[in-house]
Amino acid sequence: MGRKRQGGYFFVWFKGDHPPPHVHVFDKNEKLLGRVRLDTYEYLEGGTPPAAVVAIVKEFQQKGIL
Repeated sequence: MGRKRQGGYFFVWFKGDHPPPHVHVFDKNEKLLGRVRLDTYEYLEGGTPPAAVVAIVKEFQQKGIL
């Protein structure tokens, strides 16, 4: 399991979690905003996360964190 706070969001991911690959995103109050797919950058639940969340997820991917 990985956890990281950045940009006012809290990100959690699990090795071996169910497909498709995704990260759980919470707000600063730790309320679940949704699970962001790592291929399409959309919520698994439907809809589009804030641009700031997508930028952070992409940064994590580029740095090899996710």
